[in-house]
Amino acid sequence: MSEPLVLILIPILLACVMLSLSTFSIQQHQRLVVLRFGKINALIGPGMSFIVPFIDIGIVVNLEKHVSGWQALSEAELSERVTQLIQANPNPKVYK
Repeated sequence: MSEPLVLILIPILLACVMLSLSTFSIQQHQRLVVLRFGKINALIGPGMSFIVPFIDIGIVVNLEKHVSGWQALSEAELSERVTQLIQANPNPKVYK
């Protein structure tokens, strides 16, 4: 491979990796909890979401599995329940 081609491919490859680490698609029955440096920064509802890779950690919480009766809760109550859930156990592997 020629050197100029490598100089072009490396930044493109890095950009693709960064984009794949920062993009989340959140379903209706899920919430994305964003931890910035280990503290809860945001609770994001359904839709496409982006986080800052290597600074933020995104934890996708399945509400059907971890929050019983979530459909009857208001958004504020749901936010409080999910925040308490993450504070009790911030390990992302638990919620998969």
